[in-house]
Amino acid sequence: MCLINKLDTNFIRILLTSIILIVSIVHIVFGFLIKVNDFNTFDILDSSPLFNFSINNDCQGKSSIIFHRWGGREVKDWNIDDDFNIEIETKIVDETDITKINGNYFCYKHISYKDLLYNGQIIKKRAECPLEYKKNCGRIDTLEQELCVKETEICPLYDIGLGSVPDSDNYIYDMKSNVYYNNDDYNETNKTIIGKLVLNDGQPCYNSTEKLWRKFDSKEATETHLQCEFEVFGRYSDERYEQKGNILLI
Repeated sequence: MCLINKLDTNFIRILLTSIILIVSIVHIVFGFLIKVNDFNTFDILDSSPLFNFSINNDCQGKSSIIFHRWGGREVKDWNIDDDFNIEIETKIVDETDITKINGNYFCYKHISYKDLLYNGQIIKKRAECPLEYKKNCGRIDTLEQELCVKETEICPLYDIGLGSVPDSDNYIYDMKSNVYYNNDDYNETNKTIIGKLVLNDGQPCYNSTEKLWRKFDSKEATETHLQCEFEVFGRYSDERYEQKGNILLI
């Protein structure tokens, strides 16, 4: 899990009938900015910490995470005109946002980095939080800036993963989705807020629009792509991401 529309049961049936096996890596990235120029700044500014995070089969008005956009299937349409000429047209169908892990949505309240910045809620490291937002939630970006929220508010998510829960004191374990995430009493030092969760077959590329994906079906529109191509200052992979578990669909 390199941890906003619905992946419903109909798509799950399509996916499972067309794909024999998918092994993907879920990653989680800590921090919203990097210390080199990022060509995708607008995407970063619109991204949000995971406020009021929960795992459920219905987000009930909250946003849900898009882990990956599945490229769909290629199908051929055969058309015959009045002169019996055959025209073949290739179409891509069933393009779908993957928003469920083990049958559940990852729900959160969306407040963009840009809005937090304009609200004065993002401060320099060790600076004092503004009067309205007195609670310091820790580091929010790789510039080591910190996030402040109101004292009555809960800090956004710091840690999440697939599999066994590390400990019951700091984490909640959701059995139905086999996912653990930090609770409100999370007591780690130097806490860093999660920036983004993505589904990827390998370490995510530095170019956030370039996805690593393995093709398993001959009709799948997206070709196998397992090596990053875009380079920025000698980088291909984005090392801000941390692998937090594997997903297996059979």
